[in-house]
Amino acid sequence: GLRNEDTAVLIDGFRLRDAAATQGDASALLGDLMVTSADRIEVLRGAGSSIYGSNATGGVVNVISKQGGDRTHGPVLAEVGSPDMFRGRPQIAGALKPDRLHYSLGAAHLNVLSGVTGDAPARISSLQSRLDYAFSPKAHLFGRIFATDSFSKLMNSAQGIGVISPTGVVEAVPLSDAELRRYESGTPIAELSPAGATFIPAAGNPDYTRAARIFSGALSLSLHPVETLGITASYQGLKTRRRFGDGPAGSGYQPAGSTLSFYE
Repeated sequence: GLRNEDTAVLIDGFRLRDAAATQGDASALLGDLMVTSADRIEVLRGAGSSIYGSNATGGVVNVISKQGGDRTHGPVLAEVGSPDMFRGRPQIAGALKPDRLHYSLGAAHLNVLSGVTGDAPARISSLQSRLDYAFSPKAHLFGRIFATDSFSKLMNSAQGIGVISPTGVVEAVPLSDAELRRYESGTPIAELSPAGATFIPAAGNPDYTRAARIFSGALSLSLHPVETLGITASYQGLKTRRRFGDGPAGSGYQPAGSTLSFYE
């Protein structure tokens, strides 16, 4: 029942935030999170999540990287399907020193060439790695890298059309495909023929795009000098970047020239 920004997103216990967000949350980055080399995903609901800060009152989602170990092993996934979709994900994990150094590495790529509308391409690439080194039974070093790169073509938001009653239940009737094509080619809304339609579906916009990148690197050193005492020192470097581009082509209001908006 709370807002999206009230749920904290963590990777291996380190907070993932959008640097451009007023609330310092990860809402704008959720579409760029792809399970690449994860061991498990932990979800904490209820009042207990508030121990993670004021922007975690709605809950916490923690993605735990695969730890590695044992003999070198790893699966390879490849999928193809509609609408013109390809997904690949190779993973490898193992140990260079069975009792000390464990590692894991995974990469993933998802590419949709056409999308549901036939003109909505999208792609995302992701890398996730983890390294664990035990200096001794009482000293442990952890390192992790998580990075993504994505691009997608965006659609205009749906909007109402025709005479809609201010009371009662309004049935959702989309504008016909023929009229939608006219709207996408530049026909003003006033010149369309709704024919009982109550809304215009998301219209294609040929030069409206979104590109995003995330890089997160973390280090953590844990010491247990005695059984009843634990000391941990941690550091995370996090960089997020989003770019929105739009131009004069497309339906409805469009800028006179090409525009770019950056959030980082």
